[in-house]
Amino acid sequence: MTDPQGGAEALETTVGAHGHVFVSDPSEVSVTAPTSEDISVLDETWIDLGYVGEGGVKFKDEASKTNILAWNARRPIRRIAGDASTTLGFELLQWNSDSFLFAMGGGDLLSGAFTPNPEADDFRSLVIAWADGDNDYLLYVPKGVTSGSVELALTQSNITPLPVEFEAMPDEGDDPWTLFTNADAFSDDVSA
Repeated sequence: MTDPQGGAEALETTVGAHGHVFVSDPSEVSVTAPTSEDISVLDETWIDLGYVGEGGVKFKDEASKTNILAWNARRPIRRIAGDASTTLGFELLQWNSDSFLFAMGGGDLLSGAFTPNPEADDFRSLVIAWADGDNDYLLYVPKGVTSGSVELALTQSNITPLPVEFEAMPDEGDDPWTLFTNADAFSDDVSA
């Protein structure tokens, strides 16, 4: 009997388990295209930010398009690309100098005293790496900043995570993000 779904393949589903979040200074980054034998080609400039909340990482990539309408046409005659944005959201569970400075968007940490610097943008490179069985994935954002507000709930009955919203801000002409994987489902070269 033929498959009524016409291409349904359970092995092509992805579970984002056992992941890590890494950051680095964009001027020091060295990420080369991983091979199927070694997906995580990260050097010592990358900092592992530790435990991430059980909600994992939320990735949002959106672009707006405007339809151009004409009086003498029933459908749009053209579409014009508008704004585009890529954001990633997650909660860091560990509080240390690396995670706190990243979550707060930079600042100064001197002798145990943190002072925010809202005037400066703390540009970072970001990597989200995870494994699903034999498949490895590495989502690379070459340049971005933490954005949005930080709200902390200090309670006696639970830990206080550091919420992060990271927005890709690529240099002109650069891609906002790249996904590297050794998954067989991605082995063909295609363009759309």
